[in-house]
Amino acid sequence: MNTRTLRRVAVLGVVGAIASVSVVAGTASAAPAPSRTVLTTTTPSVVPGQGIKLKAVVKPVTGSAVPTGSVTFNEGATVLGTVPLTLVNNVAVAKLTVKLTGFGTHSITATYSGSTAFATSTSLVLVANVSKAATTTTVTSTAGATAGTVKFKAAVKLVAPSTGIATGTITFVVDGGAPQIIALNSFGSAALTVAFVPGSIHNVTATYSGSAAANASNGSLTVTA
Repeated sequence: MNTRTLRRVAVLGVVGAIASVSVVAGTASAAPAPSRTVLTTTTPSVVPGQGIKLKAVVKPVTGSAVPTGSVTFNEGATVLGTVPLTLVNNVAVAKLTVKLTGFGTHSITATYSGSTAFATSTSLVLVANVSKAATTTTVTSTAGATAGTVKFKAAVKLVAPSTGIATGTITFVVDGGAPQIIALNSFGSAALTVAFVPGSIHNVTATYSGSAAANASNGSLTVTA
């Protein structure tokens, strides 16, 4: 074998070695393993001001390794929050409590960020509902300074867990007569004073109109003037 042939063999040997190293290097870095994200809530239906408690659990599709990274909670394109994963009983968990605006249904998803070991994943859509606050209307009465005069008071309360003061109007109807509409004051109540024949019996109903954030309700009372 002459000198030129020897040089050619040597060059081909180096190239082959480099190719061999490249192949080995290419197979050394494995692709991230698939992950699975599950989104749940213990408060699927809430009222204004009440937080929806979201919980995302991230697990490997196969195996027992624990994913690391963070989870982003979304309502459509709106980011509700991003939370780092923490270990709870050796399970990767992210929790977020969020107060949603707007009545009706809200579609929420949780997306795992992924890591060098695990690929990203997104949960199925979780549907939560924000409803108007329930209310109660209570009617009480007190005797007026003049015989036969009765002062009726209707008080509207928001049912827990709703908080705040009811707004709107109260419609009083005494003995089936003409409705008398009175606005609620800053304490959520309204009053009406009526003069009757002393000793007579009367019935009054009070109907709360409801508002943008609260449902209507009513109460009634029978009194002796």
